Amino acid sequence: DLGCGSAVLAIAAAKLGAARVAAIELDGEAISNAEENVAHNGLTDRITVIEGDAGALLPLLAPVRVVVANIISSVLVELLPVAAPALTPDGVVVIGGVLVAERDAFRGVIEADGWRVVREYAEGEWWAAELHRVRG
Repeated sequence: DLGCGSAVLAIAAAKLGAARVAAIELDGEAISNAEENVAHNGLTDRITVIEGDAGALLPLLAPVRVVVANIISSVLVELLPVAAPALTPDGVVVIGGVLVAERDAFRGVIEADGWRVVREYAEGEWWAAELHRVRG
């Protein structure tokens, strides 16, 4: 869970069956809240909350099967090139936090960088998607 904030996506991943989850957050003030939420949900044995830069830490955690991130599109564009080599061959990235108004431009950028949108969802002004690497 990149840019985990409260760790809600990490918690969901663990509750949906992920054996191990890393919740990475740059904002030191959010770390204690994330740790409290993980403990409150009884998942301290499966979720590790890490303070730091997701772009620097993700390669150290590789290989990973799933990356989730609910962050603004400009940050996602920076993180996706780091996520690509960190994924297992069958790995996926699930993103959210992109404005519907930014969808087309965002898709253009990521598709040019070798990503394929497999599923997408919109709710109100927000857009989310499941991404796979184009393997060639």
